[in-house]
Amino acid sequence: MSSAYGSLAPSSASAVPLPLPVNSVLKNGTRVSLVQVTPEMLSNGATLARLQALLNHEIECGNTYPQEFSLDEDSFKVGLIVYWLTNNSNLEAYFLSAAAFMLKTHDNHIVGSFYIKPNYPGRCSHICNGGFITASEWRGQGVGKIMGKAFIQLAPLLGYKASVFNLVFE
Repeated sequence: MSSAYGSLAPSSASAVPLPLPVNSVLKNGTRVSLVQVTPEMLSNGATLARLQALLNHEIECGNTYPQEFSLDEDSFKVGLIVYWLTNNSNLEAYFLSAAAFMLKTHDNHIVGSFYIKPNYPGRCSHICNGGFITASEWRGQGVGKIMGKAFIQLAPLLGYKASVFNLVFE
C-alpha cells in the first residue's frame, strides 16, 4: 500500500503465539477474559453495535477520542474500523495481525476494548500506538489496568519495539 510517506511495508508482527485468553477478576468479583477480536466477532451485529456504542459514548462526552460527532453504523464500519483497527483499508489483513482486543465478562458483555497498531508507517512501524475504551458503567473496577498490563505484554509479542500515545487525557 502507498501513502504520503511512500510504500508501506506489511506489518512485521511476531509469529509468537499470543497468550490469550487472559482471565482476570475485577474489583467487584466479576470474572473477565481478554480475547482477540476476530472478523467473525465483528460479523455479530451485537458485538459491532456494542463497540460502536462504547466509542460513540466517548465521542459524545468529548473528553478522549478526537472525533467531533457520533458515528452511524456505516461510518463506524467503514471509517472508524479502518482508523481504529488498521493503518489501511485491508481489514482482513489487520485482523490477521492480532491487534484488536476485547475484555468481556463470562456472559459475553463487553466491558472494554483496545487496539495495538503501528503509529508510523515504513521504517518507523516498529513503534506502536494504542487506544483504549472502558465502558462507563465498569469504570473503577480495574478494567483499564487489565487492558494496560495486556498492552505492555502483547505489543512486544506483536513485534513492536516501542510505543507512543498521541492523545493522552486525564
